[in-house]
Amino acid sequence: METNPAEGRGGKDTPAAQGRELILWLLERQWNPQRLRTGLSSQDDLQQLCLEEVIGLREQGQAQLSLGLIERALTSGLASPWLEDNRARALLVLGDEEAALAIWQALQAHPETSVAGTAEAMASSLGSEPSAIENAATETGDTETGDAANKDAELTTVAAQLCGVLEAAERSSDRLQGATQGWEELENTCLEEAIQLREDGNATLSLALITAAQEQGLRSPWLDDNRARALVGLERKEEAFQIWQELSQHPDAACAGMAADMVELMRNGLLEPLKQVCLQRGWPPRHLEGEPSETGSPLEWALREVITSREGQQPELSLALVERCLQLGWSSPWLRDNQARALVHLERMEEAVPLWRELAATADDSMLMAMADEMVQLYGPPAERARRCRQAEALLADNNNAAAESLLIEGLLIDPGSEEYRQLLQRVIEQQGGETESNLLGSELREPTLRLEVHRRLLEALEQELQPAAISPPA
Repeated sequence: METNPAEGRGGKDTPAAQGRELILWLLERQWNPQRLRTGLSSQDDLQQLCLEEVIGLREQGQAQLSLGLIERALTSGLASPWLEDNRARALLVLGDEEAALAIWQALQAHPETSVAGTAEAMASSLGSEPSAIENAATETGDTETGDAANKDAELTTVAAQLCGVLEAAERSSDRLQGATQGWEELENTCLEEAIQLREDGNATLSLALITAAQEQGLRSPWLDDNRARALVGLERKEEAFQIWQELSQHPDAACAGMAADMVELMRNGLLEPLKQVCLQRGWPPRHLEGEPSETGSPLEWALREVITSREGQQPELSLALVERCLQLGWSSPWLRDNQARALVHLERMEEAVPLWRELAATADDSMLMAMADEMVQLYGPPAERARRCRQAEALLADNNNAAAESLLIEGLLIDPGSEEYRQLLQRVIEQQGGETESNLLGSELREPTLRLEVHRRLLEALEQELQPAAISPPA
């Protein structure tokens, strides 16, 4: 098995490998990632989640860790002007105004207007008050004036960046351009625009606008709500469920109530078909009745039900639940793993082994990849024996004894300890000898005679295999 899963699937520069590297980097520094996750297949998704992680770190007072993550991301091959922008913001928090200013000055030449505009506004506000941090300690009045000017500049910058998201998709918004009177107005306008985009059938752009707003510090729970709604429109229901589950605990009673309703609605929509499968087979569901506040996701609850039913001597139900999940569009390598386990319980190893073989080659989770490889090593040989014996039985039924013999001898050369191959080969030999010869052999002699014949033919095949190819004499 490959020691490095990422390299086994195309090298260290895949989004999955880069994401895993960044997560490990954070875990080594005792920080549990809030946004980054494993299994990413899109570079855009990785950059977006990395930016969210970087911003979250800075906002939680971890500017040094935020800066380190940015540098690690750039080293691993990620390239985004917004990573540079956030590098400058982290440096500014750490007191290195000169380095921050140099980055923003360089970004002013960026071809993307929203990037250049943001950099220009930040450089201008910083450059106009080069000693603002020192003055803040002694000049309260000047600081208040400077803070107000900076806030106005930041508000204008954020509005311009949100407009830039729409402009990149060849759309515009007069409402956003004019929303410069305060953060609440900008937030509400952004919400209206996101809702309109989603209702127009453009969930992707709606999600992009909300993401950009949250990156810039807008923190309304209704932005999260609309983020979840956009994700549902993009068939990313698991992510939407997680957002609403978190919002159901929000201190805003209206928001929490709405989120709890959505959790209940989504739970019913995602789990009701699985409950029906259980009830139709006389199995009371154990894990599909969770409360809205219960931790976990519908997929996790479904997997618990799949495992419990299999361990409860109900492999047919376990397999039916997995197949229903797959029909509903759920996607998880753990579903495939449990599908294979149910098939093994049903003595359908020939179907199970290819599933594990695929997981061993493609899974993003190194633990799952290793486990799948172990299952292939464990069940691969018996599955191959079952397949070869089934084919030999079919040939024998068609009176194609020679082909059946060749297939079984080949199997014994590969797997000499297989009693299944030997027993079936004895049947082939016995059938080749006919009833007369079989009757001449007493019952006591038949078994050892057939075994000797198996050994003779196996030895003959082995000698032919080892014999060098005949060399034709020169003409």
